[in-house]
Amino acid sequence: MGFPVKLSTGNLVLRPFEDGDAPQFVEAARESAKTVGVWMPWWSDDYSIEQALQWFKTCRAGIEAKSAYDLG
Repeated sequence: MGFPVKLSTGNLVLRPFEDGDAPQFVEAARESAKTVGVWMPWWSDDYSIEQALQWFKTCRAGIEAKSAYDLG
């Protein structure tokens, strides 16, 4: 990868998503239904761990291709 795998300062850490992040990612998406759901076309009431894992796979592919840097 052409950038640090993990960026951190103080209480903030940015890094590529890991599969183990999926349950918390799904929980956060569901908790944000009233705000995220209105402007994020991917959001749904039944957003699943499988969908999160697919997103993480897409994020990793973008990082490898150096075309996107979606971090969590």
